[in-house]
Formats: sequence, structure tokens, C-alpha cells
Amino acid sequence: MSDIRIIRLALSDSAPVAGLVNEGLELTDAEVLAKTEVGNNQLTLGGIVYSGITSICTDYSGNIYGVDSSRNCVVKIEEDGRISWVAGSQAGASGNNGTLNDVAAVTARFNGPKGIACDKSGTLYIADTSNHQIRTIKGGKVNVLAGSAGLSGLTDGAGEVARFYNPYDIAVDKAGIVWVADRSNHALRKIDNNGTVLTVAGNGSSGNFITNDANSTATNYETYYANKNTASFNLPDAITVDLQGNVFIYDSGNYIIKKYTADGKLYRYSGSGNVGRSLGVTDLGTVATCPAFTCSYTSIEDLAADASGNVYAVDYIAEGSRLVTIDRNGKPAEVADWDANSYAGPNALACSPAQTLFVVNGSTQRQ
Repeated sequence: MSDIRIIRLALSDSAPVAGLVNEGLELTDAEVLAKTEVGNNQLTLGGIVYSGITSICTDYSGNIYGVDSSRNCVVKIEEDGRISWVAGSQAGASGNNGTLNDVAAVTARFNGPKGIACDKSGTLYIADTSNHQIRTIKGGKVNVLAGSAGLSGLTDGAGEVARFYNPYDIAVDKAGIVWVADRSNHALRKIDNNGTVLTVAGNGSSGNFITNDANSTATNYETYYANKNTASFNLPDAITVDLQGNVFIYDSGNYIIKKYTADGKLYRYSGSGNVGRSLGVTDLGTVATCPAFTCSYTSIEDLAADASGNVYAVDYIAEGSRLVTIDRNGKPAEVADWDANSYAGPNALACSPAQTLFVVNGSTQRQ
């Protein structure tokens, strides 16, 4: 079994990456492995191995919360490494009691949850993927925020009137707006402070996101944009939001990271649109970069954003995965590569309010 652990990287102590506008990470493989690690190997609590963690978030107290998709539960990992169960079946059973509110955590049932997000008030938001719902956890109670239990669809509206179709990941901005990568609807959705769901990009059909996406030599990501009525995705999954309210989405079927801004435009942010690994760390540890639209990704599993506007991505391959940082102009740089060691590689990450990057290493691939 893989050595499952959480690695802690202090962004404030990192050296700037050459060629990037903002400060970011510049780490060799050895430096990553030498960083302080939080939690026991195998992430074990009471004999249960939490090997299916597909997404994590952090609160303002330094705690980490993760969804274990294979065990249909939510766990908490404290700063000292102690792991505790939060909600869902401790036996790993899937279920559907999302027609009820104020469900006690011990009786709540999830079905293949993929994404989790934390807000500043301590509420947890869960993308309950196979139940087609967004649910919340606070004070030991599980509630329905939006979606109807077990019913898929693409319907805007308040609460349980709304319909999702395999929502994969979730993020919350500083205003409390919830953003959802609604994967099988090929759409970006948002839930406002009144609990009303609105589709902001995508129409239920897969596609490339703009019809005039032809200038492949462009160096500025803002050359590519689409308004709500013309935007489209192909299986969007990983999502994050920065302090400025910009939303970043990995469009997995198109192998492109996209950026949605407050003025209602969807931009091509990074990626050539072809599957591959076109940048890497050399034997000497030099950080390799490439223009925003010529770099290729294989399978981005998760995204996170720091306070300076940098975006971090874990790009999965079975042999190891890699950690990539992307500046505000969409230019990526690979900063760590797990391909040459015994770890399965990272697949989930989160940036804490204290600007610490937490990476789950050796867990289960989200897709």
C-alpha cells in the first residue's frame, strides 16, 4: 500500500520561482520529502485506513478536513496530526438521506463525495457527487444546501429545487459564494448567500469553450474569453477561488485550466489542450517553465490559490504526479516531481489562511 501522508509546505518561506511574476515555490524532490509531515503514515484512525481522500480544505485554526470518497465520510486532521471522524458512515457504507435536514453526523450518509470546502465561519461544504447534492456540516449536523437527493439534472433555483449532475469539486469565496464544478453537466454553477443556484457558464453539453479559439501562438490568456451564452466545458472537475474572486476550473476533457472573472467572462488560463507532460524539473533541480498555452497536463486532480494570486495544481500520473505553480498570467512552472520515488504522488491540496500549502501524498485519484 502507498505511504499516505500530508506534506506541509510554508509558502512564506519559499524562494521566488525564476520567470514568475509572483513569489512561489521552488523545490527539488528531496526538499519536498524533507518538509515537516503532518499525520501518521497511512492516515489511520481506529484501524481504518483513509486511503480515498480526494479533496481537502483548511480552517482558520489550522485544522484540515478531507472527504474520503471510497469510505463515504469526512475526516478531520488536527495540527498535531490527530485524525478524527466528522460525518458519514464509519463503516464506509454509502447512502442517501439527503432529503432530511439537521441530520446527526453519525447517521448522515454520503455517496462517493469528491469535494470539500471550508468557509471562515467554520461551515464545511461537501460535493456529494453521486447523490447530486451540495451539503453542509456545522455543529455536528448535516444539511442540504442545494440539489435533490439522488435526482440529476441542470436546473437553477433555490435549495432542493436545483439539480446537479455529479458535482465534483467545490470552493467558497470570501463573500460566502459557493462555486461548484458540475462535472457531468459540463457547467460552472454558483450558490449565492440565499441558497439560490445559478449556472454561470456551460449549458449541459460538452465542448470547447469558445468558437474563435484559433490563435495558438497567443501569450496573453485574456486573448481567449467567452461570455456565459457561448462558454462550454468538457467534464470540469477541480476548482478553486482566489481572494479577488477569480474562479479557476480544470476542464479535464479539454486538458485546460480556465478562469472565470467577476465580469462574467471565462478565459483560457493555462494548457495547450493536449494531454502530456511538457515541462519538468531537470536533474539539477532547475525549475522548467513554458508559455501558458504550450504546456500540457495529464490529469489535474486538484487546484489551490494563494494570497498573491498564484495557482497550484497537482497533475496526476500513475507513476508519480507533480506539483505545478501557475502565475497570474497563466504561465506554469513545475516545482516538484514525484516520478522518481516510491510515493504514488499527490492528488489533493489546499492553501490555508496562514499561507501554508498542504498536499495529500499517495492517496486515491479523484477521477
